[in-house]
Amino acid sequence: QSDENLMRLYLKNDANRQLYEDEIDELINKDQQLLILFHRELGKRHARQIAKRLKEKGLHKKWFAIYDEVIVASGSDRKKAEENARAILTPEELDFIHIFQV
Repeated sequence: QSDENLMRLYLKNDANRQLYEDEIDELINKDQQLLILFHRELGKRHARQIAKRLKEKGLHKKWFAIYDEVIVASGSDRKKAEENARAILTPEELDFIHIFQV
């Protein structure tokens, strides 16, 4: 399997992340693109949980940028959320964000 596919497999769930912790560290130290993938996949996973809570609070049709498990920007559309993220994050940090809609 490709390193990207392995990373996705390792990050699929909490059990895999614990079981393959050393392999994950090895991959993210091996390739910057895999470090980016790591952060985006974690962000995607956390986005599902956060989106559920935001919906419960009545937030709908809004966009959010998440860095791991922290919302770092929002907007009424994707472009606005990206602009707001760009205003507060470094270019390197921008690589790690996941943008999602609630």
